[in-house]
Amino acid sequence: MTPVLKILFAEDNPLDAELVLRQLRRDGFTFESLRVDTEPAFSDALNAEWDLILSDFDLGSFNGLRALELVKSRKLDIPFILISGTIGEDLAVEAIKQGASDYLLKDRLVRLGTAVTQAIMEARLRRERRESEAALAVSESRYRLLVEQASDGIFTVSEEGRYTDVNARGLEMLQYSRSEFLGLTLGTLLAPTDWPRLAEEVSYLRNGQSRVSEFRIRRRDGTWFDAEISARALPDGQLLGIVRDLTERRRSEQALRESEERFRQIAENINGVFWITDPLNQDLLYVSPGYEMIWGRSCESLYGAPSTWTDAIHEDDRERVERAVSLQAMGGYHEVYRILRPDGTLRWVRDRAFPIKDASGNVYRIVGTTEDITDWRKLEEQFLQAQKLEAIGTLAGGIAHDFNNILGAIIGYIELAKMGLKGNPSAHQYLEMVLQGANRAASLVKQILAFSRQQDHQRVTLQLRHVVAEPIKLLRATIPAMIDFDVSLDSDLPVVQADPTQIHQVVMNLCTNAAHAMHGRPGRLGVKLEKFLMDPRQTEVVAANLKPGLYVRLIVSDTGCGMERSTLERIFEPFFTTKGPGEGTGLGLSVVHGIMQSHEGAVTVHSEPGEGTSFHLYFPADGTAAVEVKPIEKNEIARGSGQHVLFIDDEQPLAQLGQSILEALGYRATAFTDAAEALAHFKSAPGDFDLVITDLSMPGIMGTDLAAEILAIRSDIPVVLTTGYSAKMDSGAVQSLGIGELLLKPFSFRSLSIAVDRLLSESRS
Repeated sequence: MTPVLKILFAEDNPLDAELVLRQLRRDGFTFESLRVDTEPAFSDALNAEWDLILSDFDLGSFNGLRALELVKSRKLDIPFILISGTIGEDLAVEAIKQGASDYLLKDRLVRLGTAVTQAIMEARLRRERRESEAALAVSESRYRLLVEQASDGIFTVSEEGRYTDVNARGLEMLQYSRSEFLGLTLGTLLAPTDWPRLAEEVSYLRNGQSRVSEFRIRRRDGTWFDAEISARALPDGQLLGIVRDLTERRRSEQALRESEERFRQIAENINGVFWITDPLNQDLLYVSPGYEMIWGRSCESLYGAPSTWTDAIHEDDRERVERAVSLQAMGGYHEVYRILRPDGTLRWVRDRAFPIKDASGNVYRIVGTTEDITDWRKLEEQFLQAQKLEAIGTLAGGIAHDFNNILGAIIGYIELAKMGLKGNPSAHQYLEMVLQGANRAASLVKQILAFSRQQDHQRVTLQLRHVVAEPIKLLRATIPAMIDFDVSLDSDLPVVQADPTQIHQVVMNLCTNAAHAMHGRPGRLGVKLEKFLMDPRQTEVVAANLKPGLYVRLIVSDTGCGMERSTLERIFEPFFTTKGPGEGTGLGLSVVHGIMQSHEGAVTVHSEPGEGTSFHLYFPADGTAAVEVKPIEKNEIARGSGQHVLFIDDEQPLAQLGQSILEALGYRATAFTDAAEALAHFKSAPGDFDLVITDLSMPGIMGTDLAAEILAIRSDIPVVLTTGYSAKMDSGAVQSLGIGELLLKPFSFRSLSIAVDRLLSESRS
């Protein structure tokens, strides 16, 4: 198919233009053309691509030479043919000099087809030549770059035996400058004793053979080095040689042999495992005796069946480790994973592999070390837990004191208000709802403090089913009716050592979360209590890191929304919650985890999105007899009979509240917000008071110091210490100071009345 030419035609006479184009058609050309007749139009048209430019000489506003000048100024290599009616020979010659392809007269267009064909062919040849020259320049540049950046010395030698070229590495290796080196003879760098062998090698090269040989070569400073020379003859008769310095390679090989020997000696005496494999043949070459200590298997068994190395890896880690091993030749690996010993115990190991390369740079060995980090992992987990607890403790200590003081005032005044509004049922009901909210807030503060301190609780030997059954009775009334409550508590269970209050809290937290996970839709909430004999090979138990033995397992499950893996990894973190604002604190599961840790048990969780969730709690069985855990009976409020109580709190609302409560309980009360004033008042009439109640944290003088001053005056007077929060103060600490009772804010009418009544009764007896 004849190509379609794109022709730009500068011609101001349309008739003349048509004559020229008609001649082109007559000559067999197929084309598309654009006619322009002004310089701006011509200049704009040059922005497009053209195969041919035809131009009249005289265009009125400009001429053909100007058009040619515009083409050349843009460095466009487009065939340019000048066509005119009459023009002098000197102008025609000038046009050719400036780069016109040809010149034709309008009345002699018979040569137009030939001129166009020749101009287009010459332009194509010029373009091909430019492309060839550019490609050659790129090729030469790449060759020179490769030669100059080569790590080996590269040189050429003439047929006369003189060096004609050398790269930068060769000059560096031989310590010559380029001008000094070029022109030296081939034998200059060799010992005379090697000249006969050199002549023999050159003879082989001249006969078309490639040769690789070793020679000792002398540097410019007179020192020698061993070199490997690869050489061949070039088509122009020169010799091409590549020189590789063997000094470093041989030093490395020797160092490697010495290193391997040192490692072998060390490996026999380390607690970890040192091993060597052949990656090409998938063969185990060496494993140190430490393998037997960590894996619990003999080295001989591993030599006989190397795959047992990975067979022992925990199934959850195996795929990851095998993937790392498959890529070890690319740069080694560093993996931490779990293994199961034949006795069923779980161990954590850190496994590191390093590829060893031969002189050619090929990986021919993989060496590695494996160490038992089980104890380290336990310490790390304990450290992370300690950090979390420290964060909570810092927060709790910062807010608990002030928050409990606020709650103390709220709860106390609500109870006072309720007493005064017994005749108003509606107001009484409203206050009761406010009181419930305040008590929930107080419970939350206690929960934060309990988790952050990991404080000891009173544990007894008990039958767990009795304790679990109690919160379930409460839950049946609060769980939506659309949720089926499936409870199965085995009767034949071993006893455990546990704190009933904490177990109650665990069951309430887990069941409440389970109900929430069903988002108001029908479902099933299961609570199961069963005897469980630990099988150390079970994945769940391995993950919980439990000791072998008998356990009581509590399972709380639901058919709710389930959890993603990313959520599962964080559910026991303090303050982490998936609930919306105002729906949860993020402490419930943290408290559960802390309680199970303090009981030397464990909690694990199983969940898939859309498949529900199941919490498994493990309580170590205890061999002693159980004691019956009875519900705590509520005590009635104890009232006074006019005894005089000195009440000190630096916050005016709490001081006034304390006085009001005591008076409502039948006592006479004198309240102070300034500890120094209270002490002065007591000193003035120490026999006027029957009991002292003081806050712990006050400006000027601490409550413990105030108590000491008062007891120094009257050692027989009962003292009650109150506090919103103190990390260092507990019942044992206050008793050692001679203080009879520690009351934690916010305290209720009942707790205050019982404490005061008990101490006054003891002081009378």
